[in-house]
Parts: sequence; structure tokens; C-alpha cells
Amino acid sequence: KSGDVIKVMGCYVKENNGFNELHLNERSQLMINPEGEKVEVKETGTERKSISKLTENDSAVEILATIVQIFEPRFFEVCPKCSKRAKAEEGSFVCPEHNQVEPDFSYVLNLVVDDGTENIRTVFFRDSMEKLLKKTKQEVLQYKDNPQSFEEMKTELLGNIIKAQGRVKKNLFFDRIEFVANEVSTDPDPEDEIKRLDNEVKKAEGS
Repeated sequence: KSGDVIKVMGCYVKENNGFNELHLNERSQLMINPEGEKVEVKETGTERKSISKLTENDSAVEILATIVQIFEPRFFEVCPKCSKRAKAEEGSFVCPEHNQVEPDFSYVLNLVVDDGTENIRTVFFRDSMEKLLKKTKQEVLQYKDNPQSFEEMKTELLGNIIKAQGRVKKNLFFDRIEFVANEVSTDPDPEDEIKRLDNEVKKAEGS
């Protein structure tokens, strides 16, 4: 849970979109709150930015914007052990690490959001997609077999204001930047936003 100290042994590092990830396998060890171990946490704040000021170097930013377009969710097969993409080969699915597997499914949803300064395509992978839709994994997977039922969710989401935290990445194929959300709030507190605006005005006046 949040605040626990974990000690990991026998893992390996893999780069994913410019970020390092720790991957565990069946030989790895994970200890929760090991005796005698302490961790000093470095605070990393998330900066609020308008969409027009986002750059591909932004790795911890927050945006507040309105949903203006919603695309169909996409589903893909993954390894149930390591969640890596499983590829179809000769009637079965193969994980690069665990060989032939009975695949699980992951999913992604793309939106276009607009904050009045610009719009940006925003990507919600599995966990953040569940938070955005307020759905469990089982509920989201129902859209895979019945995609028409997602139309109701589109209607419910369009025009909503959301607050999303994440990072910016460059889509080389389309030569554009996109926002990858890892946290999302579908009901940002108006009082908090008013306080934020007041503080920004005061800072501007002070400078």
C-alpha cells in the first residue's frame, strides 16, 4: 500500500519510452517493509501547464481540459504473467519471456482534450482508463465483445472537464506530441481551481 517500503532483488531494468522500469520474474524476490531498511523520499511536484505550453520534455505535468473527442477503445493480448504484448503465432499466443501463454487482455483509450489554448490527443492505458470510465476491468472488457455499448459512455464523457497528470511523448509517425495520462480526476474541485488561479494572479502581480 502507499507508504510501504519494498526491497526488490533479482529484477532487471528495461527502458520504456525514455523511462526506466524494474521488471520482476519468477526468480525475483520482493520484500515488504524489510527490517532495518529506510528510504528517503524525494518530493517530485507536478507542474500545471496549459496545453499550448507543453513540450516533449515534460515528464511530470498536469492539465485541466474539456473532452472534445473520443475514439473507440482498443484491446490487445498480453501475457498474464508479465503483461508484455503477446504475439499471435500459428494459432496460439507467445510471450517473448514466457513462451506460449493463454493471453489476458489490456486496453487503451484515446481522447482529444481542449483547454482553450490548444487541444491534444490524450492516451489512457489500462489503470488510468478504468479511473476515467469509473469501471472495473471486467466492465471494461465488456466493450471488447460489445463495442456498440460504448456509445453511451461516449455521450457521458463528452464535454466533461478532467484533470490529468502524466507525461508528454512525441508520436514520430504523426509528428505530434501526445499526453500520456497516469492519473485522472473526473470531478476536479472548483474551489481548488479558484485558489490555484488566485495564486497564479498573485505571482504574476508580484513579478
